[in-house]
Order: sequence, then C-alpha cells, then structure tokens
Amino acid sequence: MSMQQRPRLLIVRSVSVQQLDGNLEAIRAAFPDHSISILTHPHGVAAVEKYPALEHVYRYRHSGPFRFGRGLEELRGEHFDRVVVPVANPTGGGFFNVFLFSFSLPASRRVVCSSLGEISELGVGRLARMVAAKVLTAPLAMLLAVPLVVVASLWLPWWLGRLRR
Repeated sequence: MSMQQRPRLLIVRSVSVQQLDGNLEAIRAAFPDHSISILTHPHGVAAVEKYPALEHVYRYRHSGPFRFGRGLEELRGEHFDRVVVPVANPTGGGFFNVFLFSFSLPASRRVVCSSLGEISELGVGRLARMVAAKVLTAPLAMLLAVPLVVVASLWLPWWLGRLRR
C-alpha cells in the first residue's frame, strides 16, 4: 500500500515576520492538507525557523527585491502545487515584482494572502491586468500632466501679478 504525498505549498516571504504570523494561520486554514515551505532572504531565515508548521526553509540568495527568474538555484528539481504571496495590504498594491517573480517558480497555481488573511487566485489574467495598468499609467499621467503644466505656466504669472497689486 503506497502512501500518497501531501500537496506542497511554498510561501514567498514578502512581508514582515509579524504579519506572517497572521498570514500563516490563514494559509494553514485554507490549505490544511498541504506541506508548507517558505522562501526568504538570508536575513529572514532565523526569524522564520520558529514556525513548526514549516517543513523547509529555502534561501533566496540575492540581496534586494525578488526578481523574475533570479534566485531559483535552491529550488532546482522542486515543484509546488501552490505558491502563496503574502501582501501587506488588502489589495496587493506594491507587490507586482513578487507576483511576477512567483510565475518563475516551479508551481501549478499561485495565490495571494492579503493583510486581512483573505486568499485569492493569482492567475495570468490578473497579472496581465497589472502589467497593462503599469504600462498605461505613466503615459496617461504624462498626457494629462502636459496640458496642466501649460495652463499653469500661463495662469500662474497672471495670478501672481494680481496678488502684487
């Protein structure tokens, strides 16, 4: 009789260890049958080793933020059923680089765990919408800023002149 292997889950530590305390409870509740591992920067290893729920701690051997395709040496030959990206706010704003990085990890699915402990899927469509928003935001801001600068540069001298009188 063969024993079936438990599904594997990898947390990409992208939040403080204090927040991870709450996130870990939510993750364990959402995926009670999964074995849980974590990927963290070297400076975070000692802090996360306190969690008995973690089966393995992987080290992200690069300094700086997580980047797509970088730091995967320790994960060679591994595969996870899920990757979880904890975020420090309800929307996940500001974590685009970690979301993108999660797609370079050997996993079948990706999810986000918000600061409120809410779990949501992170699919290619959601990532594509984020990319579109990032790509369109800067040109749109410039397009709107140029007319405002022109109007302000014409109006401001006139208004300052009136204040002097």
